[in-house]
Amino acid sequence: MSNLSTEVKPKFQTLEERLKNKVNDLKDPEKMAAKNKIAIIFDTSGSMAHHETDMETYTMDPKSRIDYAKLAVKGFVDRTDLNTNAIGILPFSEDYQEAAFFNYSSISTDIISFVNGLNALIGHTPLCKSILTILNKEEKPSRAIVFSDGEATDKYPSFLEDIRRNPPIRTVIIDTVAIGQDSHFLKEIAEATGGIYLFFKDVSQFASQLKYLSPQLRFLLTSQSVIDKVQKGEQL
Repeated sequence: MSNLSTEVKPKFQTLEERLKNKVNDLKDPEKMAAKNKIAIIFDTSGSMAHHETDMETYTMDPKSRIDYAKLAVKGFVDRTDLNTNAIGILPFSEDYQEAAFFNYSSISTDIISFVNGLNALIGHTPLCKSILTILNKEEKPSRAIVFSDGEATDKYPSFLEDIRRNPPIRTVIIDTVAIGQDSHFLKEIAEATGGIYLFFKDVSQFASQLKYLSPQLRFLLTSQSVIDKVQKGEQL
């Protein structure tokens, strides 16, 4: 009597099947709920269409502020471990709509496709409303990153105190990035929430330097001297 093996061999999966299963895993609600959430609050107001001019050569940079901001966000996505993190994006301008929020995702191609579609719009900078939208969502991030080139046009005196006093939202760390011009208000927001403030006068520098805000490298920004080096475009 022959001994036939009863061992069940695993079914061979094609590359297409493996990729499909990977995508399904990334969309699984339970697995998504366990991931660290990072919200990007992205300025699409009219001034983000500005092109910097070199006053020595009188040449205009072919890329606008929003072009560099998009490069920075895409670089940030590339350097973020999406097995343990999920990224959501809220663009804001005068035509701001909460429905424009790109919900938290760990699929890099979907995130980058959304970023590629962002454009600078005519209008103001409703930064406070945008931050509160993110902080008041049921699915709160552990961290938010603000990209903006101007002061909030909807700023009100008690905004920072409102963030500090509200127990559900005061645990969210907000890093802020000023593009092209220094922003006292963005610096105050970062300080009030335990975040990091970065100001890049040379907008062409910051796209590559935003790698230091990725979860894997943010720990390097532990002192003002290190932050100063990053803002000058120096490598650590």
